[in-house]
Amino acid sequence: MKIWKLYSILDGFASLSSLDNNKSFEIAISLDGRSFVKEWEPLKYTKYIDEKNLPLGDKPSAGPNFPIFSLKAVECLKEVLGKNVEILPVYIDGHEFYLINALEVLDCLDHEKSDIKYFSGTERIRGINKYVFIEQKLIDKNVFKIKEQKKVGPFVTDRFKEAV
Repeated sequence: MKIWKLYSILDGFASLSSLDNNKSFEIAISLDGRSFVKEWEPLKYTKYIDEKNLPLGDKPSAGPNFPIFSLKAVECLKEVLGKNVEILPVYIDGHEFYLINALEVLDCLDHEKSDIKYFSGTERIRGINKYVFIEQKLIDKNVFKIKEQKKVGPFVTDRFKEAV
């Protein structure tokens, strides 16, 4: 089983600029597996000025930890997204898109086999150069976060990748 970090492809597609910077930033740094559905108010974005002629695509980029999808993408991925995500509306130049908030945070990183950098003299993680996962803990999982980096964008499994 392969695991992938969920990223946007930027070549040939427009990136997003927030129209409510502080709110978007606060939410982006808070996506740690908690639910936002009860207090959610849709965020608003526009295309970057110099990318106005580029298409948005089905997964426009608002930042590495902020997975936004078109309605078409959400409908295609609904089965693999499952019940462990929230699908929260956002608006891009007046068009509805959806932020995917991964709610499942797993203890599935193999610390012995992964390449993890720690702050000197501590067990606090500075960064992870190579992720190695414990596959038994990922059975029937498609979209998840890891406990060591809850605020990093979600990981996805082969099943998700194949659905894309």
